[in-house]
Amino acid sequence: MCKGVMIHICHNMHLKGDKFNLHNFDKAFDDFLERKECDQASDALYTIIRAAFMEGWRAAGGNPLPARKVIRVDREQSRSGSE
Repeated sequence: MCKGVMIHICHNMHLKGDKFNLHNFDKAFDDFLERKECDQASDALYTIIRAAFMEGWRAAGGNPLPARKVIRVDREQSRSGSE
């Protein structure tokens, strides 16, 4: 999901004739990080990593932890609300 977005951004930079320098990379990466798809991928990775750690925790004899309440924040609403 995020890889496709980054390829699209880089392809568009190339079509515009921009050179792939550090400034352009930082701008493209920042734009990439601000996308909803990147947030979704990041959330999915966190869930997978936490689940793997939890299984290791339990396999080592740790007690299962209670379910956590998940709070979702819409970045666009939180930005517009702070202005």
